[in-house]
Amino acid sequence: MSSPPAAASRARSFWERAALRLAVRINLVAWFDRFAPLAFGAATAAALAAFALRRLGQPLSWLWLGLAAGLLAAAGFAGWRARQAGNFFRRGDARALLEYRLQLDSTLSAAAAGMAAWPAPRAVPACVRWRSPARFGWCVAAFALLAAGLWLPVPAPDSGVRFTPEKPPALARTEAWLEELAKLDVAEQKAVEELAERARELARRSPDRQYSHSALEAADTLREQTAEAIGSFGRDLENFAAALAPFEQNALTPLDSAQLAAAESRLDTALRGLREGALTPNAELLGQFAALDPSKIRQLTPEELARLRKRLAEAGDKVCGVCMNPGGGEGDKEGDALLLLLASAQGPGTGDVSRGPGEAPLSFSYDESAAGPGRMEAVKNTDMERAALGDRLGVETGEHKIDPAKAADLTSAGAVAGPAAGGDVVWIDTLTPAERAALAEFFK
Repeated sequence: MSSPPAAASRARSFWERAALRLAVRINLVAWFDRFAPLAFGAATAAALAAFALRRLGQPLSWLWLGLAAGLLAAAGFAGWRARQAGNFFRRGDARALLEYRLQLDSTLSAAAAGMAAWPAPRAVPACVRWRSPARFGWCVAAFALLAAGLWLPVPAPDSGVRFTPEKPPALARTEAWLEELAKLDVAEQKAVEELAERARELARRSPDRQYSHSALEAADTLREQTAEAIGSFGRDLENFAAALAPFEQNALTPLDSAQLAAAESRLDTALRGLREGALTPNAELLGQFAALDPSKIRQLTPEELARLRKRLAEAGDKVCGVCMNPGGGEGDKEGDALLLLLASAQGPGTGDVSRGPGEAPLSFSYDESAAGPGRMEAVKNTDMERAALGDRLGVETGEHKIDPAKAADLTSAGAVAGPAAGGDVVWIDTLTPAERAALAEFFK
């Protein structure tokens, strides 16, 4: 048999452990009741981050550290909230609940206070029952979201569909012009290739740089320069063809020396324009132009001159039509035609048939103009309500009226009334009523 002190010690240990287990169970439920929603929020954020990192091809090592930190923070916050709300049980609260459930009539509390003996150990039934299993739904949903973020399939980085941005419109149009000009085989390929190389240099830039401000300005400048070069080359060919017309006429009807000299000067100017332009004719045309020296051109027959002039005129028309062709937009080539017109209008004229109409003509008429000589009239403003300080109300001209009968003796111009004082007013402003009211408001 056990001695009474040993039995009392075992009884005390039994009831203290029973009270502690009950308090821990109740406190765990109170904590979990607040922790479950917070854990679901942390798991949702982790699932979204995991899916995003997998799609970007990044490692998930830092994700687990972040999830662990989030769960620890949620656990601490849930415990703090449960303690602040008074849901946590102490050991004394658990002993009181045991006494109520087992009908011990405060025996455990009196024994803990040393006022009574501990009752004999006996079976302790379940004193509380958890009635909110729905809290496990938060955990199930959190695990489901984490699993979805970790194992849901993500699209491959290279799905076979690539977005290729279009070239800037100015650059695309410039390349189309140069390709069309190269097909005509009229201009020297070296000059055309130089412009094409500049266009390719802009096209080789990355798509994000092609639409930068500087790249767009460079593309617009290249388009304007290309349009001006093509337009000038086409007009030079047409001018040269037009300069051959007098020699064709001379073969049929001889011209006088002055007309021939003017035609030779015009032909020389047109030939110099072809050779010195940004775009020059190819070697074949230049070889033919060498035979068109003003001293040798008279040896050609009218048929040869007509064929050559027709060929040059057609070539010039085709070259000018390069920039007239519709571009990649939805217009009807009005923009290209306007661009060519603006490009052709740059610089002074040459005095030939391609020049403008010149100065405005002075026309004479037998009808007298009704403009009249004109006269100056004063403008009067009789509405003084809108007059401001400093407005001119009128101007008059007059003369001083001097009475010759009065004697021109010396007169006094005034005298000093008294000595000046430092604080005296030496200037009086004339203020309007509104200005006086404003001054009175600020200087009361």
